[in-house]
Order: sequence, then structure tokens, then C-alpha cells
Amino acid sequence: MTSPLRRSRRAERWTLPLAFLLPFFICCLVFACSGFFPFGDKQIMASDEWHQYYPFLVTFREKLRTGGSMQYSWDVGMGTAYAPLYAYYLASPLYLFSALVPLSVLREYFALMTVMKLAFAGLFFAYFLKTVFRRSSLSMAVFALGYALCAWACGYYWNIIWLDAFALLPLLIAATVVLLRDGRFRLYVLALALTIWSNYYIGYMCCLFVALFFFAYCFVNWQGGRNFGKRFVRIALGTVLGVGMTAALLLPMLLAMQGTYSSRSIEVRTFAMNIAEGAYGDLAAAGGLWSLLKNETLPGMLSAIRQVLTQLLTSPTITSMEGLPNIFCGLSMTILSVLYLFDGRIRLREKLMCLLLLAFLVLSFLFRPLDYLWHGFHFPNMLPYRFSFLFPFVQLFMAYRLWTHRDTLKKWTLVPAALAGLLLIWNDVQLGDVVLRQTVLSALVLAGTILALAVYAPTGLRRTLGTVALCAVMVMEMSVTFAYGVDQVGITTRTGYPRDNDAVQQLIAYANGLEEGTPFFRMETSQTQTLNDGALNGYHGVSMFNSSANVVFNRFSHSLGLSAWPGSNRYAYYESTPFANTMCAIKYLLNRESVTVESPYTVSIASAGSTKLLRNESYIAPGFMVDSDFADFVSEEYRHLSLDEQARLFASVTGVAEPLYEKLGSEALDATADTSFSKTGGTGTSFRYIAPEGAEDAAVTVRYQVPHDGLVAVSVYAPSGTKEVDCSRNGELVMSRKTRVPLVFTLGACSAGDELTFSFDVDAGTANNISLQVAMQDDAVYERGLAALRDEPWQVTQWDDTCIKGTIDVKQDGIFYAAIPYERGWSATVDGEPVELAPTYDPQETNVRGTDAVISFPLTAGAHEIVLTYRSRGLVPGLTISGVCLLAFLALVIALRRRPVLMPDERDGLDPAERVGRRARRRAALATLAGEFDPDGDELPEEDEALSDGDETPDGEDDAPEADDSEEKTEEGESDAQTEEPMDR
Repeated sequence: MTSPLRRSRRAERWTLPLAFLLPFFICCLVFACSGFFPFGDKQIMASDEWHQYYPFLVTFREKLRTGGSMQYSWDVGMGTAYAPLYAYYLASPLYLFSALVPLSVLREYFALMTVMKLAFAGLFFAYFLKTVFRRSSLSMAVFALGYALCAWACGYYWNIIWLDAFALLPLLIAATVVLLRDGRFRLYVLALALTIWSNYYIGYMCCLFVALFFFAYCFVNWQGGRNFGKRFVRIALGTVLGVGMTAALLLPMLLAMQGTYSSRSIEVRTFAMNIAEGAYGDLAAAGGLWSLLKNETLPGMLSAIRQVLTQLLTSPTITSMEGLPNIFCGLSMTILSVLYLFDGRIRLREKLMCLLLLAFLVLSFLFRPLDYLWHGFHFPNMLPYRFSFLFPFVQLFMAYRLWTHRDTLKKWTLVPAALAGLLLIWNDVQLGDVVLRQTVLSALVLAGTILALAVYAPTGLRRTLGTVALCAVMVMEMSVTFAYGVDQVGITTRTGYPRDNDAVQQLIAYANGLEEGTPFFRMETSQTQTLNDGALNGYHGVSMFNSSANVVFNRFSHSLGLSAWPGSNRYAYYESTPFANTMCAIKYLLNRESVTVESPYTVSIASAGSTKLLRNESYIAPGFMVDSDFADFVSEEYRHLSLDEQARLFASVTGVAEPLYEKLGSEALDATADTSFSKTGGTGTSFRYIAPEGAEDAAVTVRYQVPHDGLVAVSVYAPSGTKEVDCSRNGELVMSRKTRVPLVFTLGACSAGDELTFSFDVDAGTANNISLQVAMQDDAVYERGLAALRDEPWQVTQWDDTCIKGTIDVKQDGIFYAAIPYERGWSATVDGEPVELAPTYDPQETNVRGTDAVISFPLTAGAHEIVLTYRSRGLVPGLTISGVCLLAFLALVIALRRRPVLMPDERDGLDPAERVGRRARRRAALATLAGEFDPDGDELPEEDEALSDGDETPDGEDDAPEADDSEEKTEEGESDAQTEEPMDR
């Protein structure tokens, strides 16, 4: 028969591996059942993974393999600062290994990283429990599963960039406990630095939680003001070192983020609330503070809290885009948390602090000022309550705290626990919209949990049955919820991503061959597959979706005719007008559509399969001279007729006063039955529809007649009620385009008499306006303007990630224009002399000057050499700060290498040398209690206070065992030192 000592060591060895493997295998099983490759043709890419995370990983891998600059990238948009993009999307240490992964299986590595991060979350949570409770238990792996697969992970697992900090939080809190309890600082500094580095955004939320935890810990373990001061100095010093070591990442990111849409200042009302309908917190409208509290805030709080509580039930409605906070970590854990409150062995102050932490998090879900604080002084665009993973963390601590006292659990406490579970189910039913799956599963889990706890006894068969039954309930509950979460998030088909990849790569290689010796050229697709097709397919493009997008250029880009959406940090190119192609310096277009838009300005030069490579005949160069009037051009935010904006821009850069476009009037309006549709205003470009409730397949159509041969350009904008427009010529569908933001596109060359129709599917029960402008390009006007621009091109001689050199022969004074978005960090010299860029640059301004949006400056007649250089602002100071903090940390480690304890607490007035060492205590405890272990060997002797400082040796004595310790063998031939917790090795 295996001895209790050997079983305890088995638990010691397997606790952490099991905590990693359990979520790993559950995730793999769920993904395999969902048809993920190689078990099907599905892949993990969903939403932003499709548009951002994977394309950015492709560019990062390429930079690692080729030694590209980490300061700037030309594959994302028309060029963007790379430091903030790396900091938010690519700083995970696991991404470094992508350089070793073949591109053909990079998507599978991407999925593997997702699973591994969730598995590491389980591993680190088990490590947190071991550190706090100073014990080893196989059951820790089950509680760790509750964290690794909590509702936050189920709903946001596709946000792979957040998973590192989510996984590292338990390690960071474990390190905080060791810092405050034992004075050991090394793990705290390293864990904090790694958490912030891997994702500064979620890392910031973890830092706020560390601050809350610090005060909670000190309150629970109050040992006088003097020790509080020492603890504060310890954590402050460790925080300065940890944060300072990431300054090389944070400082360039913070400076770059000042130029994004998120940097704008907004008003936040003190009593404005989320979730509670109509709780806007407007004091004036409510008629005073008391009236606001009575009629809006308090009723709103009650309603919102009841809705939040529904998320504690089994298999809740997972929030993956919009919805309630993801706080579920198991209804069984909630029951144990309720029992925690009835446990007389746990001090009142510990219970109070746990309840206060949970209450503060709930208030943070409800009140917008707190929500604003948690999200880095910014309200997120979708994906709400991104800090909600902190709620399961606290709740799981409470649940495991109770689990360690299950031997002394009073059976009568199961009654209020069961009532609490029934109350949660009743609350969900009373709110309406009952989901049968959730109600049934919750009832089953509640019954199973209560029954397992009722059966449980401290010894014998009932102990084994109760433990196994409860752990089985927990594992099944979390597995079912994660499977439902994957179904909620959705999956995509592997085939076709990237679209027509083989053909596209052939044509990109062909274009590169044509441009051999050319330092730089730009290309795009006629129809985007993702909003970062350049990054995904490996070419210098135009479209971009990036949280660190330059907002000034984003606002200006709608004047170019791009589909610009500053509030969502994106702008996209759809096959646009010749003028837009010229201003964006697009030389080639990839057409993957079944219908090719014919135009004298885009000529097909090659094809592979159904994909064609088109050359832009109106291409000039990456830069050229424009008219001096461009200095006065201002792009106004609320101009929705982008063709008018483009015509204004054309006149300002060419000096040609004649109109570029001839506007067409609509010939007929059609609508389905019961839907009204008519023109509004006097411009002939605004239309209004009213689709009544219940109107099925409601649609409206506008028809135009082409008066003469020529190129047709279209501008469209329909912010709500419809998603896209179908564009047809003579009854044949040519293309479909998104309508939520203003954009310009072309239908190509049309003939006199062609009928053009634009059809919009509209939502029933909506009434909205549609802006639609159709025009013919005046080719003679455009050719005059193009000739004026072509006369003075910038001949580029050198182009790399951060430096561009070229010469230009200026015939008359004007403005040099480069098709490069300006952002702080760019500098320019002309013949070796610096010139000023973007003199009125202001990210807070909604109406922006063209000279602030792109690199441009006045230039006199004559031959000049122009050099453009980019340097990440804050990089050098950040590297300096990181270096100083790293050296200071290393110096502190070396100075305290014998006793790695920083400013130890004063305890009971005893000299540390008088205390009994941990190993001696452990041997005595094992000798005395050897017969009282769990028959399965999953428990070590309990300590009454999980977060208490207890009688631990504070001054590093544990790390200096007596000389004969290493020689004393167990019956497995192992040293006693191997029974030590890893935290104290």
C-alpha cells in the first residue's frame, strides 16, 4: 500500500502539470469537435483575429526572419508606426517562435498559442493557490480550470493578444503575496514586467488589481503602521523596477497613442450607468441629485445587478462582442463561495475584503466613470467589461478557501447555499427571456454540487465519493460552457484564407520582377478580404485596421475617397477613381472578383487563375509637386458626399478649376411593397426610406441612365438600417460595397444608355436616409490635372523601413506631396537642411489640414535631394530607463543574494534566527499527521489563514537548510527539499 508521504509527493509533482494539461486537452477536444483543422476545414480566426491579429503576426514573422525594423512598417496601411502596433498586438513572448514556423502551418501555430495561453492560465492559477495556501493538492487543477475556462476566456479567447496578461495575473498576485508576506521581491518584479510587456492594456488592469489587492492584504494581515510602511515601500520599489523595465515598450507606445482617436477627451458623468436602461446620470434633466438617485440610479442599480447575477449560472449567454460582463467561473464555485461566508474558521476581515472586492468590481461594471478608469480612460468600442476576469479570480479564491475547510463543513450551511443557487435561477426566470439550456444545466449543477457536499465526509469512502463527484461536476460544467462559448464566438473556414493565395502570390512575385531595382511601389486589391490585406498577403498596401491608427490621416483619407472610420481606427480601399489611385501612389491592383471593372486607367497585364493583375496608368511616383492651394485644403469630418470632397482636393492639388465630375440625376426609385422611398433635400443625392415593422425582404432601388461614354464614379453612405449596396449595370451585378461609412468607388467605363441600379436591403421597422451620388468623370479635366502633377515626380533612390531618399526637379514653387501618412516621428531634410512638417498638427481637431495628414512642405524651384527619416519618439529615453531599472534590479539581486528578502516585517520582536525553519516544521508535521492524509494523497496539512503571515521565517532562513538535509532520504530516495513549494526554493 502506498504511504501517505509518497502520495503527498505525487500530488506535489502532478498538481501543476495537471493544471496545465486539463484546460489544454479540453480546449483541444472542443476545437476538434468543432471541425478545426486537421479534423475539419475550420480555423480559429474570428472577427479581429481575421482582420488584425493573424495578418500582423505574418508581418512580425517576416520582420523576425529578415531583420526588418521594429520602428515602422509599410505593409500595414500606407505606412504606420510599428512600436505601438507591436506593443498592443505582438509583444507576446510566444510570438517570437513564429520565426521558426513555416508559413503554411502558421495558422495552426496561431491556434496552438491560443490553447497554450489558456493552459498557462490554469497552470499559474494553481501556482497561485499553492503559494497562498502553502499546500499541494490535485484538486487545485480543477479550481484552476475554473479560471482558465471562465466566461471571460470563453467569450474573448479569440482576442489572443489579451490572453497573456490574463494567464499571468495569478502569477503576478502570487508574487505579490510572496513580496508582502515574505519580503521576496524577485518574482514580483519579473512577473509585473512580463505581464505589462505581453500586453500593456490588460496589464494595466492587472496593475490596478494589484493595488486593490495590496490594501486588502494589509487590512487582513494588519501588523501596525510600521510594517504597513515597509510593505508599501517594498511594493512601490518593486513596481517602479517592474514598470521601468518595460519603458522601452511603454514610452514609444504612450507617445504614439496621443495621435489616435482614443486620445480625445470626453465628458464622463458621475452617475451615468451601463446595463441600466435610461440611466444617463444627467443631473439637470433629473431635477437634482436626490431625484436622480431616487428615480434613476438606485432603480437602475437594482435592475443592472439582477442582470449581472444571471451570468453566474451555468452556460450563460457568453459576451463575445456586446452584452453583460463575463463573470461565470462555475455555478459550483459560486455555491462554494456562499459556503465560504458561513465558515466560522475564516476571519471576518478576510470575508469582508473579498466581498468588498467583488462589490467594487460589480460597481465598476455598472458605473461608467469606474468603467472608464478600468479601460485606461477610454470607453471600448464593443467587447465591454474587459476587466471582468478579475471577478472569477476573487470568487475562485473564496471557493478554494472553503474547499480547504470542507472536512469541518457544517451540513446545515448547505441549506442557505442551495437557497442562494435557487434564488439565482429564480432571478433569471423572473427577468424573462429564459434560456432552457441554461436553466436546466444550472439546476443539475446545483443539485450535483449540494449532493456531493452532503455525501462528503472527512474520512473513508464518502470522502472519496464526495471529492470525485464535486470535481466531476466542476470539470463537466466548465467543459460545456467553453464548448458553448466557441459556438457563440463562431469559427471560419480555412479554405480561402487568404483568398486565392497561390494566384495572389504568383502575381505579387510577377510585379516584384517587373519592379526589380525599384526601391518602392504600392499595390492593393479591388475588394478587401481583410482590413489588413497588405499585411496578410505581403505587399505594401493602403487599407488598415489598427488600434494605434493615426487619426489625423484617418480623417483626411475620406477626402481621398477611402472608406474611413476614425472611431473604429480603420480606413479601407475599394477600387476607386483614377485620382484616388494617383494620390495614394498605387501602381498595381489585384482583382479577385468574377467581374473586372474596365477602365482606360487600369490595364490588365497578367493573370493567375481567376485573379488578374492590373497596372494603374495614372501612377506618378510616391511623391510629387502639387499646387500651393493644397496648404489651405481642410478635410471636414461631416462631409458625407465623398465625390465632392475628392473634387475639392483635386482642384487644390492641381490648380485646375473646372469640375472633375459631372453629377447624374436619378431616373427612377423603386421599393418593395409597404416600404416608402423618396428623395429628400434639393441636391438629388439624399433619399429616405421607411420600412414598417414586419416588412419582409424590404429593399429600395435607385436607377440611373448613363448619358454618354465615360468613367462612372459613385459615392455612397448609409450609416444604419442597411449594410451594403448591390451595384448592377444593365441587370448584371458588378459589385457590392459596404455602406456604413462614406466611400468612393468606380464602376469603370460605361457606355451611353447603360442602366445603372443601386439596390439596398433595408431592415424592417427602420427609417433612415441614404446618401448616393453618381457622377461621370470629365476625362479632359482629369488629364490636365494629371499632366500638371506628372511634371515634377520624386525619383526615389533609397527606401527602407525608416529612411527614404530621392531627388526632384521642381519647375516652379509649390508644395511637395508624399503619399505617406504623417505622424510624429517623421523628419525631413531638403539638401541637408531640416524642414518643418505638419505645422498645425492636432489629433484633437476633427477638421484637419491636408498638410498635417501627409508628409508635405513648401519647396522652391530647382533640383533638390529630399530625405525622410522616421524615429520612434521616446525609444531612446525608454531604452535608457529600461536599462537603468534592469541594472538596478540586478544590483539588488546580487546585493541580497544570500538573503533575498527586502525590508522584512518586524514580527513579535523575535530575531529570525530564533524561529523554527520551514523544513523542520514540515518534518515534524508529517511525522505527527502521516496517518491523517487524504487517502488519495491530494492534501497537505492545513493552515487556518490562507493569506496570513503565520509564523513563516521572514528573512530567507528557509533557503538555508541544515547541512544534513540534503542527505536525508525518503522512501522514494528523494530529498526532503523536494517537498518544498516552488515559491520558496
